[in-house]
Amino acid sequence: MENSKLDSNEKFLIYIQHGSHLLYLFILWVLGWSWDAGFAIGLPSGLIFPMVLFIIISVLSIVITYRFIIPRMLRKENPHNALFIIIVILGCGAEIPSILGLLFGVIGIIDFNAIYWQISFSFILLGFGHSLFLHFFKIQPYLRTSEER
Repeated sequence: MENSKLDSNEKFLIYIQHGSHLLYLFILWVLGWSWDAGFAIGLPSGLIFPMVLFIIISVLSIVITYRFIIPRMLRKENPHNALFIIIVILGCGAEIPSILGLLFGVIGIIDFNAIYWQISFSFILLGFGHSLFLHFFKIQPYLRTSEER
C-alpha cells in the first residue's frame, strides 16, 4: 500500500512558503533603510493606478485559486501527487498579493523615495492571512481526508 502522508521535507516546503511574507517585509525595511526612504502618509496620484491594478490582480489570483486550482487538488487521491498543486495554491492565492505589496513598496521607493507602508503592508498582510486560511481550511482538511483513505 502506498504511503499517503507527506514527508517532513514536503511539509517544511509548505511552511517555508508561509514564512516568505516576513521576508518581503524585511526586504522592504532594508530597501527603505538603505535608500533613506521616508515614511509616507498620503498617496500620490501616480500610485493610484498601480494600486488599483494590484488590487484587481490580487482578487483575480484568489478567484483563480478557488475556481480552478483547489478543485484540481481535491481530485488527487494521494498528497504526494497533489504536492505541486498545493504549492501552486499557496503561490497563486497567497504569494501574488504579497509580492504585489513588495512591488508597490519598491515602486514607491524608486519613484517617490518613500515607502507607503499602509498599502504595502496591507497587501503583504492579505497574502499572509490568506496563506494561513488556505493552509488551515483547505490544505489541512485535504491532507487529513487523504490520510484516512
